[in-house]
Amino acid sequence: MATVAGCTPHGRSSRTQRPHLSKMERVIVSMQDPDQGVKMRSQRLLITAIPHAVAGETRGHPGGAGRRGLRPLCLSRAGRDVVEWLVQKFCISEEEALHLGTLLAQHGYIYPLRESRDLTLHPDETPYRFQPGAPNILEQGPERGSYNSSRVQMSSDFYKCEIERFRKALGRNRVKSSVCLEAYLKFSSQHGPHDPILSGCLPSNPWITDDVTYWAMNAPKVAAPTKLRVERWSFSFRELLDDPVGRGHFMDFLQKEFSAENLSFWEACEELRFGGQAQVPALVDAVYQQFLAPGAARWVNIDSRTMEWTLEGMRQPHRYVLDAAQLHIYMLMKKDSYPRFLKSDIYKGLLEEAVIPLETKRWAFPFLRKPLHSSPSPVLQSTPEEPAVTSIPAGGNGEQ
Repeated sequence: MATVAGCTPHGRSSRTQRPHLSKMERVIVSMQDPDQGVKMRSQRLLITAIPHAVAGETRGHPGGAGRRGLRPLCLSRAGRDVVEWLVQKFCISEEEALHLGTLLAQHGYIYPLRESRDLTLHPDETPYRFQPGAPNILEQGPERGSYNSSRVQMSSDFYKCEIERFRKALGRNRVKSSVCLEAYLKFSSQHGPHDPILSGCLPSNPWITDDVTYWAMNAPKVAAPTKLRVERWSFSFRELLDDPVGRGHFMDFLQKEFSAENLSFWEACEELRFGGQAQVPALVDAVYQQFLAPGAARWVNIDSRTMEWTLEGMRQPHRYVLDAAQLHIYMLMKKDSYPRFLKSDIYKGLLEEAVIPLETKRWAFPFLRKPLHSSPSPVLQSTPEEPAVTSIPAGGNGEQ
């Protein structure tokens, strides 16, 4: 009975060799037996090179290197000898032996020395040799493991494991391709006007016009942001926090709602994460005393389980000890404060007062500024009222 590897803890089957290849290799091992195998003979060929040729004329044995102990040989045997050996070994007809030998040649276990492209077994004096084997560890692929790992028979337990694995695969949530395509189209149409390569940059491209006004208007700290910059804040909450100007206006909004401590706590956690290693213990204690300790001046509301994880990690403070609390406050602002900020008068006023830069210099690539329109067809331009043009024969006097 064929055997396969048992199921892994993740519901996957470990990779093993296919059963038919194992059977073929057992046949090749039997062929190389010194006493009962196929007779070997030395073969001299007047050729320049043989693919996968191996020097030496030592007869191999099953304990050699290679796949399942197969050792490459330079001694050859005729196709007729292989056919006769298969007939006697398995008590089959010559036609069946030819078919089996051809399969061994097509799978690369025996190799013709004269016609390398003819992967068939001929019942004549055509010489063949054994192919070099490959180490089993390479056959395992990315899932490396011992070839002699525990193997179980295809019993009821194996099929129960397979059924459970397929049931989990069928119940896994998957996103439809139509939904993914709609999301990509929305993302492309939303970010298209903000791409300097596709839509250009106003007032001019500083890399080709030597005008740095574009960089000055989009600096990290500016008094009046551009309209494109303000619009990007509505793409995602991360876009708003990554922009110092947008985060400053969001802080003004939270102060009016008496929840500015949430953003301050998030900024303190960012400083702890990307700050110097020597200041980590002091920063952890300062953040805890200011935002998390009982009776803190700017206390933030986190759940009890997150607080337990934070207090346990503070026994040996490190720069990521407040990640759970920071994520809790981040999601709170994203789901509650951020949508109200986009609907507030502050954000609407920023959109109305945002700067719309005008093009100051001629664009180097005008085809990016103006949409392309196809030229009208000459057939559509002609009208039925136009008289047909009669051609005058060359050399004529103009008379019909």
